[in-house]
Amino acid sequence: MKRRKITLPETSFNLSAGGDEDRRRKELYRMLAAESKTDGKDEVKKQPILVAWLQILRVPNLLTVPGDPIVGFFSWSSIRYYSSIEKGYLEIGSVSMLIPCILSVLMLYCAGLILNDLMDLNEDRRERRHRPLPSGSISVVSASVVAVLMFVGGLVAAWFNGLLCAQIAGVLSLAIVCYNAGAKRLAVIGPLNMGLCRGLSVFMGLAISTSLGLGHDPQVPLLTWEKLSMVLSWPFYSVTPMILYVAAVTLIASSETESVKMRVRQWLPVAVVAVWMPFLAQPHPPWDSLLQAAGVVLIAGVPVLIALACGYRLRDNPSPRTVQRAVAELVGNLLLIQAAAVYFNSYSTNARTEALPFAIGLGLAYPVFLVLCKRFYAS
Repeated sequence: MKRRKITLPETSFNLSAGGDEDRRRKELYRMLAAESKTDGKDEVKKQPILVAWLQILRVPNLLTVPGDPIVGFFSWSSIRYYSSIEKGYLEIGSVSMLIPCILSVLMLYCAGLILNDLMDLNEDRRERRHRPLPSGSISVVSASVVAVLMFVGGLVAAWFNGLLCAQIAGVLSLAIVCYNAGAKRLAVIGPLNMGLCRGLSVFMGLAISTSLGLGHDPQVPLLTWEKLSMVLSWPFYSVTPMILYVAAVTLIASSETESVKMRVRQWLPVAVVAVWMPFLAQPHPPWDSLLQAAGVVLIAGVPVLIALACGYRLRDNPSPRTVQRAVAELVGNLLLIQAAAVYFNSYSTNARTEALPFAIGLGLAYPVFLVLCKRFYAS
C-alpha cells in the first residue's frame, strides 16, 4: 500500500501512516497527548504571595521614593535663602513632620504601581504571563482593594501636615490616575506626566516647610506665586530637575521591550544631572581645603558619571535587556542625586546636623537597590 505523510494541522508533529488504520490512530492520539503535556509545562506557576506583592510593588523602586519629600524639605530653606534680601542661615522646623509626608508619597506610589498593572492586565496576559496578576499570584479583586486603600491612606497621611500637603497629595493622585489611564501611551505627555508625579512628591516635602515659622514675618506668606514660579523655573531647585530627569528616564524605558535606535534620548538624563549638580554644589560648601573640594566633586560627580555610563551603553541599537538594565541603574541613581541634593541644600540652613543622616541613608540605600534589582523587577 502506498505510504502517505500526515501533518497535524495544529501541531508541529509529522507522522508516516501505513495501511493499519488502528495503528495510525493510536500513534496520532499519542502525539496529541504528548503535545498536551508539553503545553502544560509552559504554564506559569504562581509565586508565593509575599514575593508576588514585592514584585508588583517593584520593591527596589520604593527605596527611591522617600528621598523626594526629604529633598523638598531641605530645598525650601535654600529657596528662601536666595530669595531673601538678607543672606544668612535659616532655621528649619522639626524633621518629624517628614514621617507622614514620606508615608503619603509611598502609599500613593504603591497605588500607582498596582493601578499600572491593573490597567495593563490584558496586555500582560498576552505578553508577560509571569507577572503577579496574569499568573494569578495576586487576584484582581485583592489588587483593586489594596490600590484604593493606598490612595485613601496617602491622602489621609498628607492631611496630618496641613491643608496644603493634602491638596498636593490630591493633585498627585490625579496625576497618577491620568498617567495610568492613558497618558503613558503618549510619546511626550506620558514621560512628562511621570516626571510630574515625582516632582509633586518633592513639592510635598517643600510644602511641609511652608507650614513652619522659619522665623519669617507672619504678614508675608512664605509661598507666593512669585516664589512658586522661581521654584519651578530655576535649575538649581529640586522640583523642575526632578521632573525632567524622571521624564528622560521614562522616555528611555518606553523602548525597553524592543531594540530601537535611541538617537539622543540616552543622553537626556546625564544632561539634566550635569546641569543640576553644579548648581547644587557651587554656592554652599566650603572650599577651604583640597579634601573638602574633593568631597564636593565626588558627591556631585558620581551621579553624573553613572548617568553618563548608562548613556554610553545605550548608544546605537541596544537590546531590550541592555535598556532594562540601564533604566534600573538610572532609577537607582535617583538615590545618589537625592543624597547630593539634601547634603548641598542643608548648607543654607542650620540643619546640617539633621540633614547629614538623611544624605548618608540615601547614599547607603544605593547598593541595597542594586542587590534587590537582581531579584525583583525595577522598571
